[in-house]
Amino acid sequence: MRHVFRTMLALAVLLVGVSLAPAATAATSASGSVSVLGSCNYNGSHPTLSQGSSGAAVLHAQCLLNAVHGRGITQDGEFGPGTATAVRWVQGHCNLSVDGIIGPNTWDALHPDTTWC
Repeated sequence: MRHVFRTMLALAVLLVGVSLAPAATAATSASGSVSVLGSCNYNGSHPTLSQGSSGAAVLHAQCLLNAVHGRGITQDGEFGPGTATAVRWVQGHCNLSVDGIIGPNTWDALHPDTTWC
């Protein structure tokens, strides 16, 4: 009986955790493309970014690195060593020049609606 109670309790905790979890960060549109939702929404420009850059564009890139490419980096708007490592990973994975700089080709690779990898 004790085992059944523990199992039921564990299931209840799991269900509560799932219901409290944030909504998914990506959704598929009617056309089949994926759009990133939530904190990855960004209406600014996509400037060239490198280590030492900071601001909203960096935060957007970090969000994409996590939500689209599963990198698990800190989203703080500061382009530091962790972001640079994640960018180099995406560049290598997508067969781009690996330089740790987010330029036009890397932005395309980061975005779910324009990425090919």
